[in-house]
Amino acid sequence: MSDNTEIHNLLSDEQMNEALTTYSESNLEYINDYNSGSYQGQINFDTLICERKYVTWSDAFLTIPITVTGLSAAYDAASLATFKSSVLSFITGVQVSITGNNTIFSDNNVSLINSIRLIVEKDLDFILSEGPELLYTGPDRLITPSSTTMGGAVVTNNDTTNSGFLSRIQLLKQVTSGTTTWSTTLKVPLKYLHDFFAQLNFPLTNNRFNFTFS
Repeated sequence: MSDNTEIHNLLSDEQMNEALTTYSESNLEYINDYNSGSYQGQINFDTLICERKYVTWSDAFLTIPITVTGLSAAYDAASLATFKSSVLSFITGVQVSITGNNTIFSDNNVSLINSIRLIVEKDLDFILSEGPELLYTGPDRLITPSSTTMGGAVVTNNDTTNSGFLSRIQLLKQVTSGTTTWSTTLKVPLKYLHDFFAQLNFPLTNNRFNFTFS
């Protein structure tokens, strides 16, 4: 672009937004953690490999392979194992810093707030379109059994009375494999994990971050 065009884009929000969000080609860049196989409650990343590239961090996602082993019984069609709310519940804390260990933010309560946001901010369209990626099927819903007693019967929170819980059980079984020990790979979109990533919805370059997820 010419100097005049660049100056005009800086002065015009419309032109600037178009210039930042319109590009003809994009590729995935894989960044490995630097835990060296030792995981003590944290996963650490250094984005040095992307420092000179244009990166749209709102499109980034974290992949986490997990393995669950049953203590007394095999994981089979009758098993009722699942997780709370969505894959976002697996990450409780996020810290972002830049070179020199200068912390931009450190948030240790993202699991709770993300669960609340899914319930109060997301509608049925979101559940149908984005829910499968998050393994999110909507909030828990207790089905109150009929009763002739004033006030109804006591509801037990299980797969029979809680349709949300049952949906998560069914969805997890579709993406896992194994019997006594089962495994799957979780995909956690960073834009839903913390608002910091959601706001970086344009190509950013010349920045090196250190990410810590716990």
